[in-house]
Amino acid sequence: MCRLLAALGYPAEVEVVRECIASFDTSLRDHVQLAELEGQVVGVLALSLTPRFAEHGMFSRITALAVDPSVQRVGVGRRLVAEAERIAAENESTLMQVNSGRRPERAAAHAFYLSLGYADQHDHHILYEKALGSG
Repeated sequence: MCRLLAALGYPAEVEVVRECIASFDTSLRDHVQLAELEGQVVGVLALSLTPRFAEHGMFSRITALAVDPSVQRVGVGRRLVAEAERIAAENESTLMQVNSGRRPERAAAHAFYLSLGYADQHDHHILYEKALGSG
């Protein structure tokens, strides 16, 4: 998994990944899915479900999706996303979101999400961010 996250531009130490998995494992609203091929992890997807305050149900967000370049374009990512959508719908989620940076190296990811029926909402929604201090 560390290798896959590093390929996304998010290098992580083994212990940090273990802590994240343990945190997700104890959560009812967070899920980690793995795709394996011949005993090797070739894909990972992290999913978070959040209750809506002003509306009924939940919304869901894919917070990480990485597929080993050696098995891209053979359906691994599609299967991971389909399973995430199934889990989300099963938990009364009515909306799935995914963020992807507007960088040239993410063009294939953008095309992938569009091919799955996701719509770029940049004209409709604005995503604001603020970094918070660690202490």
